[in-house]
Amino acid sequence: MFSRHSLTVAILLSLSTTACTDDAAFFRDYVEPLLQKNCYDCHSHVSGEASGGLVLDSKAGWSVGGDSGPAIVPAELDKSLLWRLVNYEVPGLEMPPDGKLPENDRALIKKWIESGAVDPREDGRAAERKKIDIEAGRQWWAFKPLSSRHPSNSSIDDHINTGLDDAGLQPSVRADASILLRRLSYDLTGLPPEPNTTSRFDLSNEDQYAHCVDLLLASDGFGEKWGRHWLDLARYADSNGSSFNVPFHDAWRYRNWVIDALNRNMPIDEFIRKQLAGDLLPADSDAERDENLIATGYLLLGSKVLGTFDKEQLALDVIDEQIDTIGKSLLGLTLGCARCHDHKFDPLPHADYYALAGIFASTSTLVDRIGGPKDDESDWERRGLGPGGDEKLSAFLKDNRYRWVKAVGKRFQAKKKLDDLSAGDFPLPKTTSTHHDQDGSVEELRRLRVAATEELREAEQKLAELLAEMPPHAMAVREANVITDEQIRIRGVASSKGERVPRGFLQVAAYEGQPEIPVDQSGRLELAQWITSPHNPLTARVFVNRVWKHLFREGLVRSVDNFGTMGDQPSHPELLDDLAVRFIASGWDLKRLVRAIVLSDAYCRSVDVSDLKDPENRLLAHQNRRRLEAEEIRDSLLFLRGELKRGPNEDMLRTLPIGDASNLGEYLNIQDNRRTVYQPVIRTVEPALLQLFDAASNTMVTGARPRTIVAPQSLYFLNSDFVQASAETIGSQVLARYSASEKTSLEPSEYLKVLDDLVVDVMKTLVSREPTTQEKQLLQDYIQAQADGEPGLTSHDMLKVCQAILGSTQFQFLD
Repeated sequence: MFSRHSLTVAILLSLSTTACTDDAAFFRDYVEPLLQKNCYDCHSHVSGEASGGLVLDSKAGWSVGGDSGPAIVPAELDKSLLWRLVNYEVPGLEMPPDGKLPENDRALIKKWIESGAVDPREDGRAAERKKIDIEAGRQWWAFKPLSSRHPSNSSIDDHINTGLDDAGLQPSVRADASILLRRLSYDLTGLPPEPNTTSRFDLSNEDQYAHCVDLLLASDGFGEKWGRHWLDLARYADSNGSSFNVPFHDAWRYRNWVIDALNRNMPIDEFIRKQLAGDLLPADSDAERDENLIATGYLLLGSKVLGTFDKEQLALDVIDEQIDTIGKSLLGLTLGCARCHDHKFDPLPHADYYALAGIFASTSTLVDRIGGPKDDESDWERRGLGPGGDEKLSAFLKDNRYRWVKAVGKRFQAKKKLDDLSAGDFPLPKTTSTHHDQDGSVEELRRLRVAATEELREAEQKLAELLAEMPPHAMAVREANVITDEQIRIRGVASSKGERVPRGFLQVAAYEGQPEIPVDQSGRLELAQWITSPHNPLTARVFVNRVWKHLFREGLVRSVDNFGTMGDQPSHPELLDDLAVRFIASGWDLKRLVRAIVLSDAYCRSVDVSDLKDPENRLLAHQNRRRLEAEEIRDSLLFLRGELKRGPNEDMLRTLPIGDASNLGEYLNIQDNRRTVYQPVIRTVEPALLQLFDAASNTMVTGARPRTIVAPQSLYFLNSDFVQASAETIGSQVLARYSASEKTSLEPSEYLKVLDDLVVDVMKTLVSREPTTQEKQLLQDYIQAQADGEPGLTSHDMLKVCQAILGSTQFQFLD
């Protein structure tokens, strides 16, 4: 009897000697059933699926092909993509994806293609491929030019009040002075008001209110608060995360630069250009050159799979992360969606993505780690700072190459051993089934892990010592040695290459006279100029919308990271455009923009709801309440304790290298009492307070943090040592201002007077306002209950009073 394999071979041998008039029958009898069984679910008109733009239930389908072009070149096996896919020769595009076809089936396909790929199906059609209409795409509101080149005569309130009048809504009243002051202070600096500020300013007086605003804008706290907003967009972290959580020892330079730039009120167009192409900008001094280099850290801060052996795939992944970050943070577009195909919703062709990719393929972001073994993890670019910075850094690395190679080699071996032990791939002494031997094996495994961890720490310490000796340097990009346009990658797969695309920008946002990219340069400088041009329809709109969001809790466009067709449309389009035009006309002045918004009546309104016709408050009849952000909670407690350190710090990680997850926890203790923005941000590990209170993700652009209300947040204020210690310190300080100490006996009338004053004091201290009559009575009753009828108060009593207020919505939320 013939086996199935021998029968197939026999058929093929027979066909090779038979006239080609049987080719059509061969297709119908053998090839078409095979395609129908294995391919039609994803590639046919009947199923309604055309994955990759390819259908195989018609001759026209495979002749025209999909995103990759024709699927078959008759009689040319090596040029037929279909054969390469079914033969699993294209990593990432294996077909069928759930398992390779049997050898017999592949032999049939091979014979069919080699014999000319005869397909008698003449009435079929190719997949209907929708081509992006760029001109039609420009009709979407976000891609239209700004409605005017000159600011209108209408104020912010004119725009908003017109909408309210049209809807028949009445605006709420102006917020109380104490509430408004707390709102202003947190929104502009992230901290509660300084003591006695209320008594210094009459916020009902427009001039005094404006003066208070100016003082807050001029404070260092402004850059610290608004710098944190930008760091959310820049996915800032002090470690890499991913497969190997090595520290970014010099990321702090970028963080401090951001804060300083905003405090100096650097024009935002310049702020953006420096981050995209600072290394290509002219500089009048070494200090300015250093600043420009440090700013490009924006392009390097993303998490990278540094240990990837496929360096081409790694480079494309890094480029994708850079494009995605630029798209969301600066342009409000999900550009990363066009890596594998034309964008499904926005007018962004596949080719536009690779036009941008060529710019970053011509930029050096990653390099081979010095002295690393073959296939070792990659490293990021470093640039020397100060006079002759790059030359000094290169000389140091050359002179210390042996030390570096030795340390890197030891770290590589120690990490590999630790990984093998964790995966169970390390040989252990043979054990029997006895309980004693099993315990011994477990103990031996533990001992080996401890030893390997120590080896890794020692190797990391050697590298840390080298880093400490290195000349000053920064994480910063440079032009690549080879300037090149990038090839389209079919479905985003590195090895599946299509046509080469000239470097360029987005067609839908193109404008007359936009920069042209020189042949011998990456194009980053021109990209930075294109993004910050007044003619770009996106950048200014996206930025002013983010500012509005931080001051009104929601943007005029609520999807702050997505201005595409799947995002929200603006609630006040004329106001958005007017703000963008004013912003550009002011020289991209952030502080001026913030000042104009917070001086508006709309910003100053109470959070009280005056009408239910607009439940989402899109028309802004009242202000929106928000909870304090995670950083604001921590900073406020330190501030109220009188223990908040002011000013920036430098690298808090240099003596504590990260080599393995086992020692990441050490970083949670590297906290001084500076503001939270200056504390190390370690990917994969976050302090409980940041986790619980919705701090920004440090791996992606976060224009709008999540807003959760969950039980663990309340439990944190009940059980946290930090909260309890803060409550005790604050309570003792308040108590010390009065004679009602635990060692003093008071007459009842004196005691009640002191108690009244104390309650007012503690409320003003913690929430910047006096208590209502009801709140005062509740607190007095609570204190008397804690005192158990005794006239004296203890610090423990005050701890509980302060902790109760800290755990309330009055402290945690901002009206």
